[in-house]
Amino acid sequence: MRRRTAVNSCFLDCSKVFDMCRFDTLFQKLIDKGLPHVVIRVLSFVYQHQLGFVQLGGQKSNEFKLKNGTRQGSVLSPSLFTVYIDDMLKELRQGQLGCHIAGIWYGACAYADDLALLAPNREVLQKMITICEKYGETHNLSFSLDDDVKKSKSKCILFCGRAQNVKYPMPLKLYGKNLPWVLNADHLGHTLSQTVSMDRDCDRARATFISKSVDIRDQFKFAPPEQIIKIVELLCCDGYGSMIWDFQSNASEQFFKSWNTMVKLVHNVPRSTFTYLVEDCFIDFKHDRYIQLQTIKIRVLIKPIRV
Repeated sequence: MRRRTAVNSCFLDCSKVFDMCRFDTLFQKLIDKGLPHVVIRVLSFVYQHQLGFVQLGGQKSNEFKLKNGTRQGSVLSPSLFTVYIDDMLKELRQGQLGCHIAGIWYGACAYADDLALLAPNREVLQKMITICEKYGETHNLSFSLDDDVKKSKSKCILFCGRAQNVKYPMPLKLYGKNLPWVLNADHLGHTLSQTVSMDRDCDRARATFISKSVDIRDQFKFAPPEQIIKIVELLCCDGYGSMIWDFQSNASEQFFKSWNTMVKLVHNVPRSTFTYLVEDCFIDFKHDRYIQLQTIKIRVLIKPIRV
């Protein structure tokens, strides 16, 4: 972007990836990685003796064996799938396909079933997509694609900044079908935009924080304010993705202000309350000095702003 060139990107979504991993291929890759054989034996036994059933209307079906796929909901499954597709990433890197920064290859970013391809032009990106498509055919994997642009999980973005009259390249092909060019796409829970602005991601995080904090306030409305604030801090303030925001933007400022608003609502004071008193109260709380005096302070000393 600093060199005034756009980045062609494709976000590929694997369809039911954890269910489609072949056991023989997965365990062979673990052996090739040098994982101790005793660990591989344990994993092999666990996966080859999996049982499943179907539950409908409170009734369970007879159990049946699961012959392929990693376990759903297991913390190990994303790591195993990363091993499963590692050779595909190696093939892309060895072919020197994709973007480079300071001589380091940054052509693909992948975790679990989310894969982002980055290339300097359309031709290179098409070659990368073809490699992924062929790798999927040999490893029992398929990428999600829908004729309806709004429903398609695999899509393309042209990162070109705030340019006017953007001219998109010819559509890229996946399984012989055109991939849509979109303005925004989600990757690993982040909302990425063609303008390279993270404002939409800030809005996403702000909406998530507000929704979670409202649920906490409703669930623990019987608790004193200091306890509710502590629960919100522990359960709602992860700030996922904030390290890639522009902290000078208005969108990120609105995200951080949502904390002040939450504190005011917990203490049942007007939204127009002086913010510096709320922040002072929060700082004391962060250093484990949130005592009854602070509660009295926020209830008595804070006055609404007169417009």
